Amino acid sequence: MRTSIRFRMLLILNLVVLTTVGALGVLAAQVAGDVVEQRLVSEVAQNTAGLLESQSVPFTDTLMGQLKQLFDVEFAILRSHDRKLIATSLPEDLRDALQEGLTRPNLRDDLQIGPGRYRVGVDTVDRAAIGGPALPVQIVALVPVEQFHDARRRASRRIGLIALLAAIGASGLTLLLSRAITRPIGDLADEMDHTACDDAPKAATHSRRGPTELIRLADSFDALIGRLNAARADLARAERLAALGKVAASAVHELRNPLSGIKMNGRILQDELRQAGLASESLDLMCREVERMDLYLQELMNLATRKESHPAAPAPPTEATCRIAEVAADVLGLLEGRCRHSHITAETDFAASAPPARIDPMQLRQVLMNLLVNAIEAMPAGGVIRLSVSAEADAVRLAVADSGAGVAAADGEDIFDAFITGKPNGAGLGLYLCRQVVDAHGGRIGYESSSSGATFFVDLPPAEPVE
Repeated sequence: MRTSIRFRMLLILNLVVLTTVGALGVLAAQVAGDVVEQRLVSEVAQNTAGLLESQSVPFTDTLMGQLKQLFDVEFAILRSHDRKLIATSLPEDLRDALQEGLTRPNLRDDLQIGPGRYRVGVDTVDRAAIGGPALPVQIVALVPVEQFHDARRRASRRIGLIALLAAIGASGLTLLLSRAITRPIGDLADEMDHTACDDAPKAATHSRRGPTELIRLADSFDALIGRLNAARADLARAERLAALGKVAASAVHELRNPLSGIKMNGRILQDELRQAGLASESLDLMCREVERMDLYLQELMNLATRKESHPAAPAPPTEATCRIAEVAADVLGLLEGRCRHSHITAETDFAASAPPARIDPMQLRQVLMNLLVNAIEAMPAGGVIRLSVSAEADAVRLAVADSGAGVAAADGEDIFDAFITGKPNGAGLGLYLCRQVVDAHGGRIGYESSSSGATFFVDLPPAEPVE
């Protein structure tokens, strides 16, 4: 039969309390009862002897009957030297049985007289001080054993009442103790049930109360749930990256063929114009953008071919250097028409003291393009983009600030992770690829956000010491 811990504790503790209280009560009643009974009988005999010593009344059956009415105890008077019965309160038909019992060697043992059994108390009555008989007599108090049985029954009822009260107290204590023990276990079981049912279990964040061992067990379970959540997130991201890799590999294959044709024809056209002594800035810009698109497709191919166990592994570092301000001005020129169409004003602040940065210029163009496009899309009603380059203590900083509504990221969410996006139709790969490029070149990317806009910054190692 399945029972709860609380019921088992309640049952066991009550059994222990009832057994202990009952056994101790019975033992105490038995030992104390024997002592009290003997002392009571002895005191009755002593008190009666003291009363008779101070009186000069004769020892008669009538006197014994009066003493019986006074103490509710049978009495008898014996001559001390031969234990001859002088007077008694017992009926006449029991005198012979009483006399026979009084001749025993030990008068303090229980005495059976007719249908009744008596506890015997004996004391000496000496009336020499008041002119009584020279030889003392003995007063015998005969207390019916039934009186003591009634007293024992009353004591047993009191012991039973005490045991009942003790059981009630033990039950209350057990409920409190079992609640302190079973509550964290129950919470842990509920969390385990949710873990078994939910797709994304969450570790408990509320404070726990209870025994230290159970709290440690629950905390260990929470840590396990946290690791399980992280493992599930990594697995889901790896699965999505694997699916994206397959799509990206197919897309790269289909796009590179026409892009190669455009690039080849563009270079042929450049050569023909150069031979004719002509130059086209638009054609040069088109060729550079084709190369940038080819680089972007190569990044997608790298993403598709990376191992799923290390989806964010950076590409090998490069020793190429470039001036960030020149690349920034070039990318900003590409987006000038889009900014004008979106009613966005671009402001620049390029520090002349900023040294070149150790990064491939084509990959830096990709990072800048993603950051600027995000800034433009963050201001659908127009605004201001501030693009700055400055020299920091040990890095060259590129910052892109907008006057939009800021970054809306959930608590604990890293917007630079794959598939994290705030756009309705976004893929969540732009900032992810930006961080991979920056990390590959030993830099750092981050952002600051408020209700008045967001600022994304990129710190890159300088190619020469910063003044």
